[in-house]
Amino acid sequence: MTAAIEISGFYSSIKTQEPYFTWLRRYMEITSLLNIGFVLLALYLIRTEGKNLKPEYKQVLLCNLLLPAVFSFYMGFVYQPYIVFPYHLLLTVGFFRFGPFVTAHLFNICCTVAILCSMGFIYSFWFNYITICFRISRQSSTKSNLIGLCFGVVFTVVNFILMTIGVDENQYQDRDNIYEGDDRLRYFFDEYSIAIVRVGDKWSLKVLSVEAFIGIAIVIIVIPIITFKSYTTLNRIHNMISKTTLIQLKNALAISLWYLLQFGLLVGIPAATAMAFLLMHYAPSESFPLALVVLAPTQLTCPVICALYLIVIKPLRYGFLKLVGLQRYAPKPVAKFSTQSQLSTFTSHAPIRHTNRNAYGSIRLN
Repeated sequence: MTAAIEISGFYSSIKTQEPYFTWLRRYMEITSLLNIGFVLLALYLIRTEGKNLKPEYKQVLLCNLLLPAVFSFYMGFVYQPYIVFPYHLLLTVGFFRFGPFVTAHLFNICCTVAILCSMGFIYSFWFNYITICFRISRQSSTKSNLIGLCFGVVFTVVNFILMTIGVDENQYQDRDNIYEGDDRLRYFFDEYSIAIVRVGDKWSLKVLSVEAFIGIAIVIIVIPIITFKSYTTLNRIHNMISKTTLIQLKNALAISLWYLLQFGLLVGIPAATAMAFLLMHYAPSESFPLALVVLAPTQLTCPVICALYLIVIKPLRYGFLKLVGLQRYAPKPVAKFSTQSQLSTFTSHAPIRHTNRNAYGSIRLN
């Protein structure tokens, strides 16, 4: 038999934090609209100024731009969650408040999109790794993209199923028991479609916890190893490839590192902190809006990614300067035959050079 839910002190906590619900809703809506503008600007620049971008890298760029945009839009206009710590209760402060089961499934979709974003960032490292350390042709890189896409979709669907299994089937029974204990909570449960999460009673949620631990270990251990080996390979073969190609490949790794850094700071660390507080049944104080502090940074991923593109990818940066009327800061036009060699973006095609040095494609990591 399922044990009763203990939420002593929940009424005073949610009563104190209710004014923050409106703040969170307005913040999510405004930042989502701004993010749509940032993404449209980036897409326009990629289309008009990124004609020399390799198709394989352009796929990675678009994936890591569009997925966070979808996540931001979903959080702003579909599901705006709120958790009153230290209680395992999901609230809906957005538009769709149709009962606890809807709240739980909206949260599952939110987590699913976040997983897709994580898969995109991790795949960026893998794609750069096999590009630098192994021979990769146009056909093989396209095949690698398709394999990565299929794996990401299957992985995400499996996780969504596990989260769906984790939805407590005793939602209404638990709610009725809570009403009997404190009738003052009826308003909050009905108004915000509060869903009850029983983490300790669901095997699927335990599997997801183990999976999250493995994912964190991959990020902390495997990705630094991949990055180190890639840079080591570049330093070893710098005399065998052109300077432009070397700059391109180093920028590819640099932008991936910035991907990981910003995603970890804005999404990973807040989410891990929130989960730790929930598991430890800890909250700073009943009046402190910890959920607002955790959710607010997630809306900043899109502008950070767009700014990263403008900083690292020169054609996009120069196109942006021309777009806002700052042409004087853009480079002077150069002769047609040397245009390609002047681009230092990590994704532009390297000029064809006749050289007696070993072909880059034959370099392998020993």
